[in-house]
Amino acid sequence: MKKIIGLILLSVTCLSCNRYATKTEEQLDKDATAFAQYFYNWDLVKAADYVTAETQQQLKFLASQLEEEDFTRLNEKDEADTEVENMQLLNDTTAEITVNVENAYVIGAIGEPGSNLEQLKQQFTMRHEKKNGRWKADLSTLKTIPQDS
Repeated sequence: MKKIIGLILLSVTCLSCNRYATKTEEQLDKDATAFAQYFYNWDLVKAADYVTAETQQQLKFLASQLEEEDFTRLNEKDEADTEVENMQLLNDTTAEITVNVENAYVIGAIGEPGSNLEQLKQQFTMRHEKKNGRWKADLSTLKTIPQDS
């Protein structure tokens, strides 16, 4: 009888842990997807809701680098396609996300116009930190994954 009660308690504990991981992963996917859609479509005001405090400063800097021609091109182009391909929980408060991006707009060097990456499909990784129940992107960890030629 004690073994049966022990097995039941163990099963309930395992199910509770699994539900927590699923809920955590659902929130991570939701926040990472929203950030990617806003960031790679240059909606930096909305993207700011999904980033760390340090990254908010980086977003402000990026916004200050946009030229009038960038705004014109952004208004004329199709929306970038983003997809969270992989989420790896590193611990309770840190995760690494892999995002696929197509048809993104890249700003140019200072004084140079940007360009659309219409034919390029690129992958990026970046860390997200859990703060107050939400996952926040950390742009300082953004890396491009080299593509096979």
